[in-house]
Amino acid sequence: MNEIRFADARDLEAIRRIWSAVFTADTPAERDAFLDAVHVSEECVVVCENDVPISMAFFLPAVLHIQNRAYTARYLYAAATLPAYRGKGIFSDLLNAALTALKQRGVDACFLNPAEPSLVGFYRRFGFEPTIFSRTISGTSTTKALPIQPLSAEDYIALRQTLLPPDHVAWDDRLLRYAVSYAKPIRIGERACALCAKNNGTLHVLELLGIPSDEQTAVCGALAHDQGCNVFRARVFSEMGDCFGMLLSLGERIPLKPAPYMGLAFD
Repeated sequence: MNEIRFADARDLEAIRRIWSAVFTADTPAERDAFLDAVHVSEECVVVCENDVPISMAFFLPAVLHIQNRAYTARYLYAAATLPAYRGKGIFSDLLNAALTALKQRGVDACFLNPAEPSLVGFYRRFGFEPTIFSRTISGTSTTKALPIQPLSAEDYIALRQTLLPPDHVAWDDRLLRYAVSYAKPIRIGERACALCAKNNGTLHVLELLGIPSDEQTAVCGALAHDQGCNVFRARVFSEMGDCFGMLLSLGERIPLKPAPYMGLAFD
């Protein structure tokens, strides 16, 4: 019978193998940057066959601020099962066991970003509900002049904190530093910021804070021009739109409205 447990240091090599087998677009350096940023023994649950992990998922700490309440939460991330073991309900067993353990530890909620729309139905089976929404905007670069300057990771994190809406996900600083490490943090004027990544001539705006919705397209076009990209694709917060985050209350039912700002998905 397979064993389900929290991982420890002896599992790191097996975790690396699972990651590389499933997340094939990631380089070993990208994989290891994430593993260096997390606490594997506290935040990774594994399913083992003969004491060797064959499936895994990370449950990263966060705090949900909703309606002037703070709820302890875990973000389900990097769920992966070795290809040879898929289709056997192994990840479902992992998720059920992990949710039970988190509830016993007094965690209020678990939330996630479904990697693709087809997974929304899968996670609904466990009680997760669409809670956090986004919309995608895209366009071409423009020569609109903007006061843009690069930021250090620490300065971005500090500015970001001042721009979050009252209802939001508060990430651990080490996870924010990890997210910023693979993107470019940018200040826009005095009271706005963006987190951007370039890929094959496209500027991906992973986060945009402090810009009114009717100005976001123009600002992203200017960011694309500033970063030497012809086109942009941006993910922005929306009260309704595409499902960006799903939430499961583990104890007291957490209100689903207003929709909290999640911002990052560590993608």
